[in-house]
Amino acid sequence: MGFERLGRATGTVRATHRVIRERFGSRRSRRSGLVGLPEPQANAERLARILERNILPFWYPGAIDVEHGGYLLHHDQRGNWLGHVPKGIVSQARTLWFFSRLAERSPNPERYLGAAQTGFEFVRDRLWDGTHGGFFWEVESDGSAPLKADKHMYGQAFGLYALCAFAQASGSAQAQALATELVGLLESHARDAAFGGYREFLRRDWSTPSDPVPDYRNNSDPSRKTQDTHLHLLEAYTAYCRLTGDALAKRRLTELVLILASTVQRQHAGVATDVHDAGWRPLPVPAHEQVVYGHELEKIWLLTQASAVVDLAPALLVGCYRSWFSVAHDRAYDRRRGGFFSRGCIGQPAHVRDKLWWVQAEGLLAALQMFVHTGDAHYYAIFCHTLDWIEVQQADWTHGDWHRAIAPSGAVRGNKADAWKTPYHNGRAMIECLVLLGGGTELATDR
Repeated sequence: MGFERLGRATGTVRATHRVIRERFGSRRSRRSGLVGLPEPQANAERLARILERNILPFWYPGAIDVEHGGYLLHHDQRGNWLGHVPKGIVSQARTLWFFSRLAERSPNPERYLGAAQTGFEFVRDRLWDGTHGGFFWEVESDGSAPLKADKHMYGQAFGLYALCAFAQASGSAQAQALATELVGLLESHARDAAFGGYREFLRRDWSTPSDPVPDYRNNSDPSRKTQDTHLHLLEAYTAYCRLTGDALAKRRLTELVLILASTVQRQHAGVATDVHDAGWRPLPVPAHEQVVYGHELEKIWLLTQASAVVDLAPALLVGCYRSWFSVAHDRAYDRRRGGFFSRGCIGQPAHVRDKLWWVQAEGLLAALQMFVHTGDAHYYAIFCHTLDWIEVQQADWTHGDWHRAIAPSGAVRGNKADAWKTPYHNGRAMIECLVLLGGGTELATDR
């Protein structure tokens, strides 16, 4: 039993496998534009190779902090560890999520549950605020004291996502109870009943800042709402609803689907911008008139997952998905070499043309999800082309994991691991693309 384990668990994924099998039937493939493209099994083997030989060896076991708990996430471009640095909820939770999801998918879960357990214990014992509840933003490297103690909902979202993944993989009642406590705090203190969504930045005791202060994400006004934070709240509530079936959480998740599919959209442009005021009016200043193409792509898979949890028919949002993918493809896709550029102004080609690791990961998963939704070979071709780029260029087969950024010149830059670079984006893309393709390939390390 290999990567197909989770795929067999849901009717949605079984239907996905049926669509792909039908599209690759000999007669149908000749009519549908799939001739000449790799078969699903060939691509599954490529994905598994990247996961097991490129991503996983970089993070396991080397990222496990055997001295202080949690994960060591401070490595240079060549993978050299640069020493202890503070540990934040976002990066620790993302890495905990990765090992938890890997354990859920693996025929040998104990191998990765141990790695997940050390992350869970650090999150529970060091990053959780024992006085007021919720997660600190950042603590000392040994977890001895909080360095940034206020509550940012971006961090709470990733904490919730990781707790749910660990509970799902391990059966931990303690992790589930902590997730339920966190959802209660979010609903009691951060929920905006007037305008919908959540207030994003609160003090350590969950009170509203009395004066405008910068939050931990370079936002000068804590009353603002962002697509980015709400996208990850949607991700976290999806996981929590799957874990518990909680009725209130499902209602909130339905609202988050509406926010991401409609409220944050610039209807004239077919895409969203990130920063809004408390009433969801976009901020009309040049710095906020840019499109982050990775978010437009990431939304497709995350909203597909959320919609399934709240029983929305996939067809209801496929038009939105087509629009977002089309804009990203038209404005930010490298038709010659494959892969997606980073960002650009509304209605203009991408002007930040570095290829970031996380954008390639989200683009790959979005393209395959679009093929599943539509059966259109155009999306499968983009999936294959993007995978070509990742396999040959973005993946660093010498030092491990993926290059953080590749400039148009081909120059690579950036750390391999830090507060923002973890195995979350690219690890998830490999795992979830394998789920969509039907898996069937075991990790070599599990044999």
